[in-house]
Amino acid sequence: MGKLSACLFGWVQSAPLYQALHREAVALLPPGTGRTWVDVGCGPGLVAGLAAQRGYTAWGVDRDPAMVARAQRHHPA
Repeated sequence: MGKLSACLFGWVQSAPLYQALHREAVALLPPGTGRTWVDVGCGPGLVAGLAAQRGYTAWGVDRDPAMVARAQRHHPA
């Protein structure tokens, strides 16, 4: 992977349809108050970020450091 794939995947995740589908999926979860969300293979962090907005303590894990760096930039703790 690397910086190029992190950039490409970030671009895909910025598409309105992609974001809307993930927002709808996360909205089906119970409120996150007091719960932890672990997103394994978090990529640029869209789902972990949405879970955090829903009240979860969100942790994103990815084997690609470029993906983690992008997630940290776009969804700071």
